[in-house]
Amino acid sequence: MNRAATPSPPRILPLAFAGLIVIYLTGYLAWYGGTPLGRYPVLDDREILVLAKQIASGTLPAEAFYRAPGYPALLALPLLSGLDPIALPWIARLINALGHLTSTWLVWSTAGYLWPRARAQYAAAALVGFNPVLLHFCGDALDITLGITLMLAGVHAIVRELTLRTSARAPWLTASAYLGLAALVRPQLLALLAALPVIAATSTSARGRNAFASLLPALLVLMVLGAVNYRLAGDFRLLPWQGAYNFWAANRPGAHGRYFEQSIPINSVDEAANTARLESEILYRQSHPAAPDDYRAATAYWQTRTLDSIRAAPVAWLTLLAHKAYYLANNVEQYNNKTYAFHKQRSPWLRWNPLCWSLLFSLGAAGAIRGWQVAGLRALVVCGMAYAGGALLYFVSDRFRVPLVPLLALSAGGVFTATPWPRAVAAGMVGFVALLVSSIPIPEREQTKTVIQDYMALARASSQLGEAREAVGYAELAHRVDPTRPAALALLCVTRFNAWLHAENAALTDRVLESWRDACAPVASFSPAAKRIVGYIEWRAGRSDNAERLWRELVVSGGEERDTTQAWLLLTGLSSAAQLSAITERARDTLTPPMLFALALRGDDAAADLLVTRYSVPRRDAEFSALKRLFDPRH
Repeated sequence: MNRAATPSPPRILPLAFAGLIVIYLTGYLAWYGGTPLGRYPVLDDREILVLAKQIASGTLPAEAFYRAPGYPALLALPLLSGLDPIALPWIARLINALGHLTSTWLVWSTAGYLWPRARAQYAAAALVGFNPVLLHFCGDALDITLGITLMLAGVHAIVRELTLRTSARAPWLTASAYLGLAALVRPQLLALLAALPVIAATSTSARGRNAFASLLPALLVLMVLGAVNYRLAGDFRLLPWQGAYNFWAANRPGAHGRYFEQSIPINSVDEAANTARLESEILYRQSHPAAPDDYRAATAYWQTRTLDSIRAAPVAWLTLLAHKAYYLANNVEQYNNKTYAFHKQRSPWLRWNPLCWSLLFSLGAAGAIRGWQVAGLRALVVCGMAYAGGALLYFVSDRFRVPLVPLLALSAGGVFTATPWPRAVAAGMVGFVALLVSSIPIPEREQTKTVIQDYMALARASSQLGEAREAVGYAELAHRVDPTRPAALALLCVTRFNAWLHAENAALTDRVLESWRDACAPVASFSPAAKRIVGYIEWRAGRSDNAERLWRELVVSGGEERDTTQAWLLLTGLSSAAQLSAITERARDTLTPPMLFALALRGDDAAADLLVTRYSVPRRDAEFSALKRLFDPRH
C-alpha cells in the first residue's frame, strides 16, 4: 500500500492536550506559591520539610522513622548539593509537578492498553491531568503526589502484561518494585501489594509461582528501610510507626473515622510538630506514668488496645466501617490538614473546575461494567478494592482517598468506547446509581466545621511572614467560627499583640491593652505565649509583682517561651541579682537570640558585635525597634 494513502494521526492534538495540562498546572502552582500557605508551609508540610533537612544534615533522632522517609529523602538531595533551604517549598512543588505530569502520562499509556479508542485515552488523562483534588495536593510539600506516580507505574506494568500476555516474570517484578517504592513514600499504598499476588495467580498470562515471587522486590525495598531504621535505633522496622496510633484514633470507640481529630487539647508553637504524635505520647504517659519513654512499647500498646477494642465490640466496629464506607463513596472531600472545598473556593484556578468525586465514581463504575471482559480492567478493580479496604481500616479523608482517582479515571475510559447496547444500558444504570449514592448530602455543619483550622493555618503562616494585619484578620475569622476554641483564642491573642508590635505608629492605649487581655487571659493557662503577654499587660499596668510571678513560672517550666521571657525579665529590671550575674558571665556565643538582643539593647558591646555577624541590618533594626516599643517608657 502506498505510504501516502495511510495518513498518520495528527501529532498536534496530543501536544496541544499536554500543553493545556502543563499551563493549567503551572498557573495553579504559581498562584498557590504566592499565598501565605504556599510561602510558609505549616502542619504536615512543615514536618516533611524539617525531616528533609534532618536527613540532609545527618541530624535524625535516634529512633526509627515515625513517618515515611521516601519523599523527604528525595527533598534532601537538593539540600545536599547546597540549595538554600528557603527554596525547598518550590523544589517540592517542582517535584510534585513532574510527578503529576508523569502520572497523567502513565494514565494515558495505561488507558491505551485497556481501551481501543484514542478518545478513551484522552478522557482518562484529562480526568487526572485537570483533576482539582490532585492539583490541590501538588501545591504542598506532601508525599501523596509522588506516591500516586509510583503506584501508577506499578499499575502500568500490570496492565501492560495482562494485555500483551508475554508470560514473563519481569513485569510482575517491576510492578512489585514500584509498589514497594510507593509504600516507602506513602505507607497506605502497601495495600496494593496484597492485590498483586491475587492478580498474578489468577491471570492466564502468569504462572502460579509468579504470584509470591512477585512480592520479592517490594520486600527488598522495605528491607532497605528496615536496615536504615536498625542503623538509627537498633530497630529493624519495615514501616514507619506512625500507623499504630492512627489505627487506634481511626477505630477507637466514638471515632467517626473520616479524619484525625484531636481528643485532647494540644498546644505547641513548633509548626513541625505532629499533633497526632504529641497526643499519643501524652495519652500513653497518662496510662503508663512509671514506664520509660519507649516508642516501641507505645506502638505495641496502641495496636493491642485497638484490637482489644474491636474484639470487645465487633458490631460497633462494623458499624463504624459502614459509616466510613459511606464517607469514602461520598462526593465531599473530607478534611486532612486543610478543608479542600474552602481552599478550592479561594483559588481562581480551581474554583470553576467541574471535576469532582461523584463524576469520577459514576464514570468509573460505568466503565467497569462496559469493559469487564478486559483482564487489565479487572486487575484495576482488584487494586481499587484492596486500596479502599486498607483506607477503611484508617481514615477516609481526601489525602487517603485520592489514590483511587487515577484508578477510577482509567476505568472511566471504558465509557468512551463502543459497547453492545445491553452492556451499555447496564453500565449506564450502574453509573447512575453510583452518582446518586455518592451525591447523598452531608449536613452543612459537618462540611464546614473544619474551616476554623484553615483560618488558623492562614493566620499562623501570615504571622510568620510578617503580615501582621492579615494574621489578625484570619485569627478573628477563626474566633468568629468558634469563640470557645482555646487554640483560636490563643492565636487571636498572639496576632493582636504582634500586629501592634510591628505597627510603628500604633499607640498602646487602654483599649488595645483590654483587647489583649480579653483574648489572652482566658487561655493563659493553656498557652505559654498568652501567659507571657498577660505578664506584659500586668507590667504595663504597674503590677510588677504579678508580671514577675507569671514570667518566672514560664522560665521555670523550661518551655518554648523561656528564653524570650528571660529577656523580658532582664529588660524590665525584674531579674534578680544572681540571675543577672549568671547571664552576664556566660559566653556570648552560648546565648540565645532573645538574650543577645536584650543584652545589646542594654549596651553590651560583645552581644552587639555577635549580632552583627549573625543577622542582617533589617533584621537587627526590626528586633531592636520591637523591643524599644515594648520597654521604652515613652511608648
